[in-house]
Amino acid sequence: MTIKEFNECTQKLRSSSMFYMSLGSKELFHSNFIFWLSIINFDVFLSVMHNLANVNTFWWENDFKPNLNNIEVRREFHNFDLSIYINIGNKTRRNGDNYDVWLPVLILENKMKSLAYQDQLDGYLGKVYEEWCDFYKGNIEKQWSKDRVSFVVLSLIKPQYLSNSKYKNIECSWARKDYDELSNYFHDQIVSIKRDFDKQIIEDYCGFIKALFELANNDWTISPKDYYISKVCPKDCEDVEEKSKMEQLAELRIYDIREKIIYDQLVNLLQQKLVQEDLISKLKIKVERYSKDSYNTYKTASQSTNLPKIICNTNFFHSVGLFEAIYLIRGRRSAKDEPFFLTIQIQGNQYTRGISRKNILKIESQTQIVEGKRKNKEKSKKINTINGLTDEGKGKLKFYIDIEDSKNIFGKYGDSFIYTKRDIGNEFTIEDLIDAVVENMIEIVNNEKDLNESTMFNNC
Repeated sequence: MTIKEFNECTQKLRSSSMFYMSLGSKELFHSNFIFWLSIINFDVFLSVMHNLANVNTFWWENDFKPNLNNIEVRREFHNFDLSIYINIGNKTRRNGDNYDVWLPVLILENKMKSLAYQDQLDGYLGKVYEEWCDFYKGNIEKQWSKDRVSFVVLSLIKPQYLSNSKYKNIECSWARKDYDELSNYFHDQIVSIKRDFDKQIIEDYCGFIKALFELANNDWTISPKDYYISKVCPKDCEDVEEKSKMEQLAELRIYDIREKIIYDQLVNLLQQKLVQEDLISKLKIKVERYSKDSYNTYKTASQSTNLPKIICNTNFFHSVGLFEAIYLIRGRRSAKDEPFFLTIQIQGNQYTRGISRKNILKIESQTQIVEGKRKNKEKSKKINTINGLTDEGKGKLKFYIDIEDSKNIFGKYGDSFIYTKRDIGNEFTIEDLIDAVVENMIEIVNNEKDLNESTMFNNC
Protein backbone atom coordinates (compact mmCIF):
# COMPACT_ATOMS: atom_id res chain seq x y z
CA MET A 1 0.00 0.00 0.00
CA THR A 2 1.41 3.40 -1.00
CA ILE A 3 1.56 6.23 1.50
CA LYS A 4 -1.18 8.02 -0.48
CA GLU A 5 -3.52 5.02 -0.25
CA PHE A 6 -2.64 4.65 3.43
CA ASN A 7 -3.50 8.30 4.10
CA GLU A 8 -6.85 7.94 2.29
CA CYS A 9 -7.79 5.02 4.55
CA THR A 10 -6.87 6.89 7.72
CA GLN A 11 -8.93 9.86 6.54
CA LYS A 12 -11.98 7.60 6.13
CA LEU A 13 -11.57 6.48 9.72
CA ARG A 14 -11.20 10.04 10.99
CA SER A 15 -14.49 11.03 9.36
CA SER A 16 -16.47 8.04 10.68
CA SER A 17 -18.45 8.53 13.89
CA MET A 18 -18.93 4.75 14.14
CA PHE A 19 -15.17 4.22 14.16
CA TYR A 20 -14.67 6.44 17.18
CA MET A 21 -17.51 4.71 19.01
CA SER A 22 -15.85 1.37 18.30
CA LEU A 23 -12.65 2.34 20.12
CA GLY A 24 -14.26 2.01 23.53
CA SER A 25 -14.74 -1.75 23.56
CA LYS A 26 -12.85 -3.06 20.50
CA GLU A 27 -14.11 -6.58 19.69
CA LEU A 28 -17.20 -6.30 21.86
CA PHE A 29 -18.39 -3.30 19.84
CA HIS A 30 -18.40 -5.36 16.65
CA SER A 31 -20.11 -8.33 18.28
CA ASN A 32 -22.74 -5.93 19.61
CA PHE A 33 -23.21 -4.40 16.15
CA ILE A 34 -23.86 -7.79 14.57
CA PHE A 35 -26.24 -8.57 17.44
CA TRP A 36 -28.06 -5.25 16.84
CA LEU A 37 -28.75 -6.37 13.28
CA SER A 38 -30.59 -9.41 14.65
CA ILE A 39 -32.82 -7.05 16.63
CA ILE A 40 -33.80 -4.68 13.83
CA ASN A 41 -34.18 -7.36 11.14
CA PHE A 42 -33.65 -11.02 11.98
CA ASP A 43 -34.00 -12.14 8.36
CA VAL A 44 -31.21 -9.79 7.30
CA PHE A 45 -29.10 -11.03 10.21
CA LEU A 46 -29.75 -14.62 9.11
CA SER A 47 -28.66 -13.83 5.55
CA VAL A 48 -25.39 -12.41 6.86
CA MET A 49 -24.89 -15.55 8.97
CA HIS A 50 -25.46 -17.71 5.86
CA ASN A 51 -22.60 -15.91 4.14
CA LEU A 52 -20.30 -16.08 7.14
CA ALA A 53 -20.95 -19.80 7.66
CA ASN A 54 -20.83 -20.68 3.95
CA VAL A 55 -24.30 -22.25 3.90
CA ASN A 56 -27.48 -21.62 1.94
CA THR A 57 -29.79 -22.42 4.87
CA PHE A 58 -29.37 -23.74 8.39
CA TRP A 59 -31.12 -27.00 9.29
CA TRP A 60 -32.94 -25.31 12.17
CA GLU A 61 -34.10 -22.02 10.68
CA ASN A 62 -37.54 -23.14 9.44
CA ASP A 63 -38.64 -24.40 12.86
CA PHE A 64 -36.93 -21.90 15.17
CA LYS A 65 -38.00 -18.23 15.10
CA PRO A 66 -37.60 -15.28 17.49
CA ASN A 67 -41.35 -14.76 17.65
CA LEU A 68 -41.74 -18.39 18.78
CA ASN A 69 -39.33 -17.73 21.66
CA ASN A 70 -37.35 -20.83 20.79
CA ILE A 71 -34.21 -19.14 19.44
CA GLU A 72 -31.79 -16.63 20.96
CA VAL A 73 -28.78 -14.68 19.74
CA ARG A 74 -26.33 -14.37 22.63
CA ARG A 75 -23.24 -12.24 23.28
CA GLU A 76 -20.32 -13.16 25.55
CA PHE A 77 -22.04 -16.36 26.64
CA HIS A 78 -19.79 -19.24 27.77
CA ASN A 79 -16.87 -17.17 26.40
CA PHE A 80 -18.36 -17.27 22.89
CA ASP A 81 -18.25 -13.79 21.35
CA LEU A 82 -21.53 -14.34 19.48
CA SER A 83 -23.67 -17.46 19.40
CA ILE A 84 -27.09 -18.70 18.36
CA TYR A 85 -28.93 -21.05 20.72
CA ILE A 86 -32.13 -23.02 20.13
CA ASN A 87 -34.59 -24.42 22.65
CA ILE A 88 -34.18 -28.08 21.83
CA GLY A 89 -36.47 -29.54 24.52
CA ASN A 90 -36.74 -29.92 28.26
CA LYS A 91 -35.43 -32.09 31.06
CA THR A 92 -36.56 -32.88 34.58
CA ARG A 93 -34.55 -32.10 37.68
CA ARG A 94 -34.33 -34.48 40.62
CA ASN A 95 -36.99 -32.50 42.46
CA GLY A 96 -39.41 -33.01 39.58
CA ASP A 97 -39.21 -29.49 38.09
CA ASN A 98 -38.94 -29.19 34.31
CA TYR A 99 -36.52 -26.80 32.65
CA ASP A 100 -35.78 -25.78 29.05
CA VAL A 101 -32.61 -26.99 27.38
CA TRP A 102 -30.85 -24.55 25.05
CA LEU A 103 -28.12 -25.80 22.72
CA PRO A 104 -25.73 -23.84 20.47
CA VAL A 105 -26.10 -24.10 16.70
CA LEU A 106 -23.71 -21.32 15.62
CA ILE A 107 -20.50 -20.05 17.21
CA LEU A 108 -18.82 -16.89 15.98
CA GLU A 109 -15.35 -16.08 17.33
CA ASN A 110 -14.55 -12.41 16.72
CA LYS A 111 -10.89 -11.41 16.31
CA MET A 112 -10.82 -7.67 15.71
CA LYS A 113 -7.71 -6.90 17.79
CA SER A 114 -6.11 -10.32 18.14
CA LEU A 115 -5.34 -13.41 16.10
CA ALA A 116 -7.05 -16.79 16.26
CA TYR A 117 -5.08 -19.75 17.58
CA GLN A 118 -5.81 -23.41 17.03
CA ASP A 119 -5.85 -24.40 20.71
CA GLN A 120 -8.51 -21.82 21.51
CA LEU A 121 -10.76 -22.91 18.65
CA ASP A 122 -10.33 -26.58 19.52
CA GLY A 123 -11.48 -25.73 23.04
CA TYR A 124 -14.66 -24.13 21.70
CA LEU A 125 -15.56 -27.32 19.85
CA GLY A 126 -15.10 -29.20 23.12
CA LYS A 127 -17.46 -26.84 24.98
CA VAL A 128 -20.13 -27.11 22.30
CA TYR A 129 -19.91 -30.89 22.07
CA GLU A 130 -20.17 -31.30 25.85
CA GLU A 131 -23.32 -29.15 25.90
CA TRP A 132 -24.91 -31.38 23.28
CA CYS A 133 -23.65 -34.53 24.98
CA ASP A 134 -25.14 -33.43 28.30
CA PHE A 135 -28.60 -33.46 26.70
CA TYR A 136 -28.38 -36.48 24.40
CA LYS A 137 -26.09 -38.66 26.57
CA GLY A 138 -25.41 -42.01 24.88
CA ASN A 139 -27.38 -41.04 21.79
CA ILE A 140 -25.05 -38.17 20.93
CA GLU A 141 -23.32 -39.95 18.04
CA LYS A 142 -26.63 -40.29 16.18
CA GLN A 143 -27.62 -36.67 16.85
CA TRP A 144 -24.29 -35.09 16.00
CA SER A 145 -23.20 -34.40 12.44
CA LYS A 146 -20.68 -32.04 10.86
CA ASP A 147 -23.38 -29.48 9.99
CA ARG A 148 -25.11 -29.66 13.38
CA VAL A 149 -23.25 -26.56 14.57
CA SER A 150 -21.70 -23.87 12.37
CA PHE A 151 -18.32 -22.47 13.44
CA VAL A 152 -17.10 -19.09 12.17
CA VAL A 153 -13.92 -17.20 12.98
CA LEU A 154 -14.19 -13.55 11.93
CA SER A 155 -10.97 -11.54 11.95
CA LEU A 156 -9.39 -8.37 10.71
CA ILE A 157 -6.62 -10.55 9.33
CA LYS A 158 -7.82 -13.83 7.86
CA PRO A 159 -6.12 -16.71 9.72
CA GLN A 160 -3.67 -18.56 7.49
CA TYR A 161 -2.75 -21.64 9.51
CA LEU A 162 -5.99 -22.89 11.02
CA SER A 163 -7.05 -26.46 10.44
CA ASN A 164 -10.14 -28.42 11.45
CA SER A 165 -10.77 -28.60 15.19
CA LYS A 166 -10.84 -32.02 16.82
CA TYR A 167 -12.35 -33.19 20.09
CA LYS A 168 -12.56 -36.85 21.06
CA ASN A 169 -13.75 -38.66 17.93
CA ILE A 170 -15.34 -35.65 16.20
CA GLU A 171 -14.11 -32.66 14.26
CA CYS A 172 -15.46 -29.47 12.75
CA SER A 173 -14.27 -27.00 10.14
CA TRP A 174 -14.09 -23.27 10.81
CA ALA A 175 -15.37 -20.86 8.18
CA ARG A 176 -12.60 -18.22 8.04
CA LYS A 177 -13.96 -14.78 7.26
CA ASP A 178 -12.49 -11.29 7.41
CA TYR A 179 -13.99 -7.85 7.97
CA ASP A 180 -13.78 -6.91 4.31
CA GLU A 181 -16.16 -9.79 3.56
CA LEU A 182 -18.40 -8.79 6.46
CA SER A 183 -18.59 -5.26 5.02
CA ASN A 184 -19.72 -6.67 1.68
CA TYR A 185 -22.34 -8.91 3.30
CA PHE A 186 -23.78 -5.99 5.26
CA HIS A 187 -23.76 -3.68 2.28
CA ASP A 188 -25.66 -6.19 0.15
CA GLN A 189 -28.44 -6.26 2.76
CA ILE A 190 -28.91 -2.49 3.19
CA VAL A 191 -31.78 -2.47 0.67
CA SER A 192 -33.77 -4.72 3.03
CA ILE A 193 -33.44 -2.33 5.97
CA LYS A 194 -36.55 -0.13 6.44
CA ARG A 195 -35.44 2.91 8.43
CA ASP A 196 -33.16 5.42 6.70
CA PHE A 197 -31.32 6.09 9.97
CA ASP A 198 -30.46 2.40 10.32
CA LYS A 199 -29.27 2.34 6.71
CA GLN A 200 -26.95 5.29 7.36
CA ILE A 201 -25.48 3.59 10.42
CA ILE A 202 -24.81 0.39 8.47
CA GLU A 203 -23.28 2.33 5.56
CA ASP A 204 -20.95 4.16 7.96
CA TYR A 205 -20.02 0.87 9.62
CA CYS A 206 -19.33 -0.82 6.27
CA GLY A 207 -17.12 2.08 5.19
CA PHE A 208 -14.97 2.19 8.29
CA ILE A 209 -14.40 -1.56 8.70
CA LYS A 210 -13.38 -1.79 5.04
CA ALA A 211 -10.87 1.04 5.55
CA LEU A 212 -9.65 -0.61 8.76
CA PHE A 213 -9.23 -3.90 6.91
CA GLU A 214 -7.15 -2.23 4.22
CA LEU A 215 -4.90 -0.59 6.82
CA ALA A 216 -4.44 -3.80 8.77
CA ASN A 217 -3.62 -5.70 5.60
CA ASN A 218 -1.02 -3.20 4.53
CA ASP A 219 2.15 -5.08 3.62
CA TRP A 220 3.48 -5.84 7.11
CA THR A 221 5.15 -9.01 5.84
CA ILE A 222 8.56 -9.70 7.38
CA SER A 223 11.44 -10.76 5.16
CA PRO A 224 13.86 -12.24 7.72
CA LYS A 225 17.00 -11.79 5.62
CA ASP A 226 16.66 -8.05 5.05
CA TYR A 227 14.19 -6.93 7.72
CA TYR A 228 16.08 -5.24 10.53
CA ILE A 229 15.08 -5.06 14.16
CA SER A 230 14.72 -1.28 13.78
CA LYS A 231 11.62 -1.86 11.64
CA VAL A 232 10.00 -3.75 14.50
CA CYS A 233 10.68 -0.92 16.94
CA PRO A 234 8.84 2.25 15.82
CA LYS A 235 11.03 4.63 17.85
CA ASP A 236 14.11 3.39 15.95
CA CYS A 237 12.55 3.35 12.49
CA GLU A 238 14.43 5.48 9.96
CA ASP A 239 12.09 4.88 7.00
CA VAL A 240 10.10 8.14 6.65
CA GLU A 241 7.02 6.57 5.05
CA GLU A 242 6.99 3.64 7.46
CA LYS A 243 7.29 5.99 10.43
CA SER A 244 4.46 8.16 9.09
CA LYS A 245 2.19 5.11 8.85
CA MET A 246 2.98 4.06 12.40
CA GLU A 247 2.37 7.57 13.73
CA GLN A 248 -1.05 7.71 12.06
CA LEU A 249 -2.00 4.30 13.45
CA ALA A 250 -0.97 5.44 16.93
CA GLU A 251 -3.00 8.64 16.55
CA LEU A 252 -6.06 6.57 15.65
CA ARG A 253 -5.39 4.25 18.61
CA ILE A 254 -5.09 1.18 16.40
CA TYR A 255 -1.31 0.82 16.33
CA ASP A 256 -1.52 -2.45 18.27
CA ILE A 257 -3.07 -4.06 15.19
CA ARG A 258 0.21 -3.60 13.35
CA GLU A 259 2.19 -4.82 16.37
CA LYS A 260 0.20 -8.03 16.69
CA ILE A 261 0.61 -8.83 13.00
CA ILE A 262 4.37 -8.25 13.20
CA TYR A 263 4.94 -10.20 16.40
CA ASP A 264 2.76 -13.09 15.30
CA GLN A 265 5.08 -13.48 12.30
CA LEU A 266 8.15 -13.27 14.54
CA VAL A 267 7.01 -16.00 16.91
CA ASN A 268 5.99 -18.19 13.95
CA LEU A 269 9.48 -17.76 12.45
CA LEU A 270 11.06 -18.64 15.80
CA GLN A 271 8.91 -21.74 16.21
CA GLN A 272 9.63 -22.88 12.64
CA LYS A 273 13.37 -22.46 13.17
CA LEU A 274 13.31 -24.45 16.40
CA VAL A 275 11.34 -27.22 14.70
CA GLN A 276 13.79 -27.21 11.76
CA GLU A 277 16.61 -27.91 14.21
CA ASP A 278 14.82 -31.22 14.82
CA LEU A 279 14.97 -30.81 18.57
CA ILE A 280 12.21 -33.39 18.98
CA SER A 281 14.30 -36.29 17.67
CA LYS A 282 17.78 -35.05 18.66
CA LEU A 283 17.07 -33.82 22.15
CA LYS A 284 13.63 -35.32 22.85
CA ILE A 285 12.24 -31.80 23.28
CA LYS A 286 8.79 -30.78 22.10
CA VAL A 287 8.31 -27.30 20.62
CA GLU A 288 4.82 -25.83 20.93
CA ARG A 289 2.93 -22.55 20.71
CA TYR A 290 1.84 -21.01 24.00
CA SER A 291 -1.66 -21.77 25.26
CA LYS A 292 -3.25 -21.03 28.62
CA ASP A 293 -2.47 -24.59 29.75
CA SER A 294 1.18 -24.64 28.63
CA TYR A 295 2.60 -24.49 32.16
CA ASN A 296 0.25 -27.02 33.74
CA THR A 297 1.28 -30.53 34.64
CA TYR A 298 -2.05 -31.35 36.24
CA LYS A 299 -3.82 -31.70 32.90
CA THR A 300 -6.45 -34.28 32.04
CA ALA A 301 -5.36 -37.72 30.92
CA SER A 302 -6.01 -36.83 27.27
CA GLN A 303 -3.48 -33.97 27.41
CA SER A 304 0.25 -34.61 27.36
CA THR A 305 2.67 -32.61 29.50
CA ASN A 306 5.89 -33.64 27.68
CA LEU A 307 8.28 -31.91 30.10
CA PRO A 308 10.75 -30.45 29.67
CA LYS A 309 9.62 -28.59 26.56
CA ILE A 310 10.06 -25.32 24.66
CA ILE A 311 7.13 -22.91 24.44
CA CYS A 312 7.07 -20.13 21.83
CA ASN A 313 5.08 -17.10 22.89
CA THR A 314 4.27 -13.53 21.90
CA ASN A 315 2.84 -10.90 24.21
CA PHE A 316 2.82 -7.21 25.16
CA PHE A 317 4.40 -5.84 28.30
CA HIS A 318 4.29 -2.13 29.17
CA SER A 319 2.78 -1.60 25.68
CA VAL A 320 5.88 -3.02 23.97
CA GLY A 321 5.65 -6.21 21.91
CA LEU A 322 7.80 -9.24 22.68
CA PHE A 323 8.40 -12.77 21.45
CA GLU A 324 10.24 -15.49 23.29
CA ALA A 325 11.34 -19.09 23.60
CA ILE A 326 10.63 -20.53 27.06
CA TYR A 327 12.39 -23.67 28.28
CA LEU A 328 9.92 -25.15 30.76
CA ILE A 329 11.65 -27.50 33.18
CA ARG A 330 8.88 -27.97 35.71
CA GLY A 331 5.27 -26.96 35.24
CA ARG A 332 2.55 -26.30 37.77
CA ARG A 333 1.95 -29.40 39.82
CA SER A 334 -1.13 -27.81 41.38
CA ALA A 335 -3.26 -24.77 40.60
CA LYS A 336 -1.36 -22.68 43.16
CA ASP A 337 2.11 -23.91 42.24
CA GLU A 338 4.59 -21.89 40.18
CA PRO A 339 6.51 -23.17 37.13
CA PHE A 340 10.31 -23.23 36.86
CA PHE A 341 11.70 -22.10 33.50
CA LEU A 342 14.36 -20.18 31.62
CA THR A 343 13.50 -17.86 28.78
CA ILE A 344 15.14 -15.97 25.94
CA GLN A 345 13.03 -12.97 25.14
CA ILE A 346 13.13 -10.21 22.54
CA GLN A 347 11.24 -7.10 23.61
CA GLY A 348 11.53 -4.05 21.41
CA ASN A 349 15.25 -3.67 20.75
CA GLN A 350 16.39 -5.58 23.85
CA TYR A 351 17.63 -9.14 24.18
CA THR A 352 16.70 -10.63 27.55
CA ARG A 353 17.69 -13.89 29.22
CA GLY A 354 15.92 -14.72 32.45
CA ILE A 355 15.04 -17.38 34.96
CA SER A 356 11.73 -17.62 36.74
CA ARG A 357 10.98 -19.29 40.05
CA LYS A 358 8.66 -18.09 42.79
CA ASN A 359 9.99 -16.62 46.08
CA ILE A 360 13.68 -15.89 45.52
CA LEU A 361 14.87 -14.39 48.83
CA LYS A 362 18.12 -13.14 50.31
CA ILE A 363 18.73 -14.57 53.78
CA GLU A 364 21.97 -13.77 55.64
CA SER A 365 23.90 -13.19 52.40
CA GLN A 366 22.60 -16.41 50.88
CA THR A 367 19.91 -16.90 48.27
CA GLN A 368 17.42 -19.68 48.84
CA ILE A 369 14.18 -21.00 47.39
CA VAL A 370 11.59 -20.91 50.13
CA GLU A 371 8.68 -23.33 49.83
CA GLY A 372 5.42 -22.00 51.24
CA LYS A 373 6.75 -19.71 53.99
CA ARG A 374 9.95 -17.80 54.50
CA LYS A 375 12.70 -19.17 56.68
CA ASN A 376 14.15 -16.84 59.33
CA LYS A 377 11.43 -14.34 58.50
CA GLU A 378 12.91 -11.60 60.68
CA LYS A 379 16.19 -11.73 58.72
CA SER A 380 14.64 -12.12 55.26
CA LYS A 381 14.42 -9.48 52.58
CA LYS A 382 13.77 -9.59 48.88
CA ILE A 383 16.69 -8.88 46.60
CA ASN A 384 16.17 -5.75 44.51
CA THR A 385 18.50 -6.64 41.65
CA ILE A 386 20.56 -9.56 40.48
CA ASN A 387 23.61 -7.92 42.13
CA GLY A 388 22.09 -9.02 45.45
CA LEU A 389 23.01 -12.63 44.74
CA THR A 390 26.05 -14.18 46.41
CA ASP A 391 29.22 -14.78 44.37
CA GLU A 392 28.45 -18.49 44.24
CA GLY A 393 24.95 -17.72 43.06
CA LYS A 394 26.28 -15.44 40.34
CA GLY A 395 28.63 -18.16 39.19
CA LYS A 396 25.79 -20.62 38.75
CA LEU A 397 23.66 -18.10 36.89
CA LYS A 398 26.45 -16.78 34.66
CA PHE A 399 25.96 -19.14 31.74
CA TYR A 400 22.22 -18.71 31.63
CA ILE A 401 21.80 -14.96 31.92
CA ASP A 402 25.20 -13.35 31.11
CA ILE A 403 25.62 -12.06 34.61
CA GLU A 404 29.17 -10.70 34.24
CA ASP A 405 28.82 -9.07 30.83
CA SER A 406 29.44 -5.33 31.29
CA LYS A 407 26.97 -4.45 28.53
CA ASN A 408 24.07 -6.08 30.34
CA ILE A 409 21.48 -4.49 32.58
CA PHE A 410 20.62 -6.63 35.61
CA GLY A 411 17.18 -6.74 37.12
CA LYS A 412 14.40 -8.54 38.89
CA TYR A 413 10.67 -8.38 38.25
CA GLY A 414 8.36 -9.03 41.18
CA ASP A 415 9.61 -11.93 43.28
CA SER A 416 9.70 -14.49 40.51
CA PHE A 417 11.88 -13.34 37.59
CA ILE A 418 15.63 -12.55 37.52
CA TYR A 419 17.02 -11.34 34.20
CA THR A 420 19.73 -9.60 32.26
CA LYS A 421 19.08 -7.59 29.13
CA ARG A 422 21.08 -5.69 26.55
CA ASP A 423 20.40 -3.57 23.48
CA ILE A 424 20.39 -5.58 20.27
CA GLY A 425 21.59 -2.91 17.85
CA ASN A 426 20.02 -1.97 14.55
CA GLU A 427 22.55 -3.97 12.51
CA PHE A 428 20.82 -7.27 13.35
CA THR A 429 18.45 -8.74 10.81
CA ILE A 430 15.50 -10.79 12.02
CA GLU A 431 17.16 -13.90 10.62
CA ASP A 432 20.34 -13.25 12.63
CA LEU A 433 18.31 -12.54 15.74
CA ILE A 434 16.25 -15.73 15.53
CA ASP A 435 19.40 -17.75 14.82
CA ALA A 436 20.94 -16.32 18.00
CA VAL A 437 17.86 -17.19 20.07
CA VAL A 438 17.80 -20.75 18.72
CA GLU A 439 21.54 -21.19 19.31
CA ASN A 440 21.18 -19.98 22.90
CA MET A 441 18.19 -22.23 23.48
CA ILE A 442 20.03 -25.29 22.19
CA GLU A 443 22.89 -24.51 24.59
CA ILE A 444 20.45 -24.37 27.48
CA VAL A 445 18.76 -27.62 26.48
CA ASN A 446 22.12 -29.37 26.10
CA ASN A 447 23.00 -28.34 29.65
CA GLU A 448 19.73 -29.61 31.09
CA LYS A 449 21.50 -31.61 33.82
CA ASP A 450 22.40 -28.30 35.51
CA LEU A 451 18.95 -26.83 35.18
CA ASN A 452 17.22 -27.72 38.40
CA GLU A 453 16.27 -25.77 41.44
CA SER A 454 18.75 -27.53 43.70
CA THR A 455 21.72 -26.76 41.45
CA MET A 456 20.67 -23.22 40.68
CA PHE A 457 19.67 -21.98 44.10
CA ASN A 458 19.76 -24.15 47.19
CA ASN A 459 23.55 -24.19 47.50
CA CYS A 460 24.02 -20.52 46.63
